[in-house]
Amino acid sequence: MANIDCPSAIAFASIDGTKKVYNAPETAVQELSNHFLGQFALDDILAAEENVTAIDNSGYHLTKNTCAHYARAIWRALGVEETHDMADFLVTNLVGSDEFIEFAKTKAGGLRVVTTFAVGGKQALENYVKDIVTSQLNIVSTPKLA
Repeated sequence: MANIDCPSAIAFASIDGTKKVYNAPETAVQELSNHFLGQFALDDILAAEENVTAIDNSGYHLTKNTCAHYARAIWRALGVEETHDMADFLVTNLVGSDEFIEFAKTKAGGLRVVTTFAVGGKQALENYVKDIVTSQLNIVSTPKLA
């Protein structure tokens, strides 16, 4: 029997309506921000991803159908608890991207994002995105203390 090396990390993507699975080099994974979702059997993760619909460009919407929604469908199939810490992680990584505003200018649902940033600045944008994220999660933990 051949000796097959299992990847230490895999990454999923939905690009132009096609689902992709990548072998993610450990060095690349270490440089990414991350949020621990739990431990799951690889078969369960692959099955969860298999049952999620890829995001087609024609259906892409910045507040309703993005890569974050694709990931949410996978973690929900795995039974991952949605918490305030998860919401904070998502907001920080969405709003923290230097490209977020430029990206929003080109996507359906982005006008409100651009307008919120133009009128209220980065903090208003963060509050807006946090409202959207928390409204779309089934948060099960108690609120974080400020």
